[in-house]
Amino acid sequence: MLAPLLSELQRLEFLFERTGAQEPVYVFKNALTQEVAYESLLTPRRQAVHAAAGYAMERLYPAWLAEYYEALAHHFTLGAVWEKAFDYLTKSGDKARQAYANQEAVAFYTHAIEVSSRITPPLEDARLLPVYEGRGLSGVWLLHYDAAIADFQVIHQMARAAGNPYKEGDSLCHLAQVYLSKSPGDHIAFVEQYAQEAMHLFDHTGEPYIRVRSVRSLGLVEQDRGNLLDAEWHFEEAVRISRQQGFQENLAQALAGLITGAYWQGHFPRVVQLSQEGLTVARAIHDGASELRDLANLCLACWSIGHYTYARTVLQEGMAKAVERESKNIIGRLINTRGWFHRECGDLSHAVAYDQESLELGRTYSIGNVEVSAFINLQPVSHDFALPWRMM
Repeated sequence: MLAPLLSELQRLEFLFERTGAQEPVYVFKNALTQEVAYESLLTPRRQAVHAAAGYAMERLYPAWLAEYYEALAHHFTLGAVWEKAFDYLTKSGDKARQAYANQEAVAFYTHAIEVSSRITPPLEDARLLPVYEGRGLSGVWLLHYDAAIADFQVIHQMARAAGNPYKEGDSLCHLAQVYLSKSPGDHIAFVEQYAQEAMHLFDHTGEPYIRVRSVRSLGLVEQDRGNLLDAEWHFEEAVRISRQQGFQENLAQALAGLITGAYWQGHFPRVVQLSQEGLTVARAIHDGASELRDLANLCLACWSIGHYTYARTVLQEGMAKAVERESKNIIGRLINTRGWFHRECGDLSHAVAYDQESLELGRTYSIGNVEVSAFINLQPVSHDFALPWRMM
């Protein structure tokens, strides 16, 4: 019944058959024709067609579904199959975030949250928590701190209402980190408050995951206040627990705190050692943010002990990955580092150009440390002394 109709549409040049596929695939020759045909369908019929397309893709490509998450989300959304639409929108968001396509990830997560309101009976909070967390983490990467704070606060409220101390503690530590990134000096009271709340949760639950994250957050507070020995104790404790419990993500983050303190104290060989360990951990768990931070730290430490060629190699790798992942924070930091390198070599014209570039980037994206460091470097000071971007 269908074959003669398809043949007639081919004869009239509305369709053509795509060759090379395992099964017959027919494609409209003109997008306008396709649009007219689609618009001629009544809404219930359109929904049925999209739902059928989604179910067919699940049957045809069970081993390759990850390649079709976006298409499945599209068809099930337009097919009003809301629970499947939610699942595939969430998976599309996770996929985009893992590829550092954070703008796309935010769009998918937001659509998933919108779709969730159409599902009956309502979804359990446990299924919504990862969506808000994913969107919040993407927001941090994009420097959309206020949006990220709002998402982590939703997680905190949901987790507390559901009696989920694990995610409640997680959300408190996320909030501490975001406030620290947003503006350390202005928001240190919030950072300490959230870190202390997480520590109180540990006292009630004994959950080591909550302790390691809260201890690290408190280390960041002490570090921001200049209490480097207290900060080091907290980071060492976080590293110890992470190694003991196998918390690789937390290990990567705790190592970053130790690296910062070691650099500020001029312990450059220790920075090199810790950065190399951090890189190994970050790459093993595909933690792109920690990898970029460790590359930037390693670059500065190697330069500081005179390993200039290796430092330049690390800088080039870090810049390439930061550009690929659209990490404005690390891009600004490494541009600033380039300026420092050129200034130390006596190439003041290039140093000023790099400092101006990092200054503008810091101002444009409200990255305070990048802006301040570049501004300091551009001031006329004796012996052309310049400060590298401080590490966070």
